[in-house]
Amino acid sequence: MARDRGCVTPSAGGVTQTVTHGVTHRTAVADRTARSRPVPRRRPAGPYLQLRGRTYYFRKRLTTAVSHQRGQPFLCTSLRTQLLSEAMSSAARLLNAVEQAERQIMQAMETRPVTRAEIDAVLAEALRGELRRISDVQAGAAARDDGVIDARIEELEDEVRRLRRAARRNDFALVAQWCAEAADTVGVPISAGLAPEFGREALRLKQAVTEVEARVEDGEDVAHAAAPLVADYAASPVAQFMAAPVTISQAYEKARELYPTPSMQSGMAASCKLFKELIGDIPVDLLTRERQKELFELVAQLPRTHGKRHGKNRFTAEGATLPKREEIERADAADAVVTEEIRAMSGLSTYEKRARLAERLTPRVTFQNVKKHRDVLHRFVRAARELGAAAQIRVLGDKEIERAIAGARPDDALYLRVTKPKTRLPWTPERMSRLLTSPIYTGCASQHRRWLPGDVIIRDATYWVPLLVMSTGARLHEVLQLKRTSLVRRDGVLCLAIGLDADEQIKTSDSARFLPIPQLLLDLGFDAWLRALPEERGAFLFPEALERSTVETPSDAFGKHLKHLFARLDLADYDEDFYALRKTLSSKLSDIVSDGMRQALLGHKSGDILNRHYTAFHARKLKANLDAVDFGAVVEPSKRHGFPVILRCNLGAPKAFDVSVDLGENGAPEVIRVMCGESLCLEASITAGGATLRDGEGRIEHVTRADAADHYRALLATGVARFPRNPQKRRALEHFDAIM
Repeated sequence: MARDRGCVTPSAGGVTQTVTHGVTHRTAVADRTARSRPVPRRRPAGPYLQLRGRTYYFRKRLTTAVSHQRGQPFLCTSLRTQLLSEAMSSAARLLNAVEQAERQIMQAMETRPVTRAEIDAVLAEALRGELRRISDVQAGAAARDDGVIDARIEELEDEVRRLRRAARRNDFALVAQWCAEAADTVGVPISAGLAPEFGREALRLKQAVTEVEARVEDGEDVAHAAAPLVADYAASPVAQFMAAPVTISQAYEKARELYPTPSMQSGMAASCKLFKELIGDIPVDLLTRERQKELFELVAQLPRTHGKRHGKNRFTAEGATLPKREEIERADAADAVVTEEIRAMSGLSTYEKRARLAERLTPRVTFQNVKKHRDVLHRFVRAARELGAAAQIRVLGDKEIERAIAGARPDDALYLRVTKPKTRLPWTPERMSRLLTSPIYTGCASQHRRWLPGDVIIRDATYWVPLLVMSTGARLHEVLQLKRTSLVRRDGVLCLAIGLDADEQIKTSDSARFLPIPQLLLDLGFDAWLRALPEERGAFLFPEALERSTVETPSDAFGKHLKHLFARLDLADYDEDFYALRKTLSSKLSDIVSDGMRQALLGHKSGDILNRHYTAFHARKLKANLDAVDFGAVVEPSKRHGFPVILRCNLGAPKAFDVSVDLGENGAPEVIRVMCGESLCLEASITAGGATLRDGEGRIEHVTRADAADHYRALLATGVARFPRNPQKRRALEHFDAIM
């Protein structure tokens, strides 16, 4: 046996080879001390043995399909022995039994009963194919003589008799292949052996179709002869029924005609690709309630970053895109490992375990994202009806989808479906100050090392775009599309014309407006920089930023560039991201101007007034309001650089605190920690009888809970606090601050 990190791994050969990826062999003392050692992030995916106390346990990860039915992703049971040899033998027999049960479950899932709607869809497709063939034969009847036709009629009569005899014995062999081909066409999985209900109806239909073919061979029109059969499966005429069913791809192409808005086009393309991968390019008529529930349950399980980790970047166009179901399975497997790791942690309350899980589990798509796909599916159904889809499919409502997703959750107190919705918050003064005094504005090392301090100030898109978004509230794509001709003078004030050219992409017609240039930008010499741009630079102010992106998405690549740069500058924050700079100005303006004027500046709809007319004739007033927003930047000319620079920023607090909390059994704070960087400022252990405080110098003080809250509030008042993202922990801290 080979030993590795305290684990005993059986050698190959014999029964042990089929049992284990690893056997953990610890004594009782080693097991008690194991808590101090770091827990491995990933455990073997296969079966293994683990010693708990003095008894071996068998543990095996179940397949995704089986664990979905069972409700737990792992099987764990005691082998009731302390001897390794007996444990290995028992584990081998148990593994064989588990694998056999898994095969039975998988076979049962493969032979799941076919629904009524799926039976109708399969038989309708089979009928459609037969009628097409019969129609083609009738079209070429002039080239056949009576002897050939009479012989064919006799063959068809013999076929009818064989079908009748097969129906007497419930023998569905004559129609099994017929149904299988139709099922493949419409994307319905059926087993090799047809269920009695399905088989008898298939025999009946095949017999009726054969009789219709005989009548058509004898001179009757196919549309007249087949009308009663078609009426059982569709309300459309025979000629329309014989046309191919409307698939998801065809509905998507029609929806592109019905909904030409560019923003809707991109969303429909993404949803169409997702639908086809998850449920196939099936006919829209097959989108029954059950199929829709299956679809939206799968969509809800998708990781938030699905489809993005393909390995492609600006250096290589090659990558590997994982199938969506595989991405779900990988996320489920990673979550199962984390869940079991935290479940095994002793001394933690269920509330604390759930809070820690929320921080480590794979974020899935939000329900808002699921609703977007639901809306796209509704457009596809409408488009399919325009194309003559037979069934009247009703798309599930939002509440029905919510109930379906909630009903799929397992019975586990630690189960969480974690999402990561973005709630953009205004930037704190401390972060605003750090941005304005970062190397971007005070001096960097070089063009390609903008995050390192140095003597170089490069006034390009990276320099001006954050300032424009922060001081004017313009959207990122609006700023990137600015041209030389965007600089105009209105009402005696220098302004930027936004969205007035035909080639500019704007969100809505209300986004077209004139934005006064704030005094901060004028003090930094933005207008002089713009006028001094060389002619060979082209029409746009920031061509280097536009070159990164496509015409359809002018801001995507540059937004990622700023995201990476802010991360290097230690300015990255999920909620206070770059786009939240626009919200920062909006929140500051709300205390200064009327809501109508604020909406006009930001390019939102403002009553019945068009923004471009309102902003064109109130430029002085709008500039005064923008200048009233104080960013605390101190600007002075620099002889060294030849243009004004930011010397310092008067915003911000002297300290920034990170607050964390451990929750107790009742969900109340148990331990509160306040950190300033790497230093501990305060640790408060809250109990029913009082609190114990420990400061950064190690001093301990026993106080009441009310005194602990006073110390907590007094400390946070000296700086800016960053609270946990977990909403339960954040509410617990806010409640502690309010009640104590």
